[in-house]
Amino acid sequence: MNFNTSWLLDRLGERSTWIGLTGFLTATGVSLEPEIGEAIGAVGIALASLIAMLTRDR
Repeated sequence: MNFNTSWLLDRLGERSTWIGLTGFLTATGVSLEPEIGEAIGAVGIALASLIAMLTRDR
């Protein structure tokens, strides 16, 4: 299987990739550390919101 670097770079330039990655990492953190789940969730939402604010729509 060929690894297509340009495809990966294109995906890394998309807002949805970063918001999805933030959501995934937030959900993973909540399942690993339930005692600080609210804080992890708040940080994840804040990061996703910041990404949405700072990146432009295409």
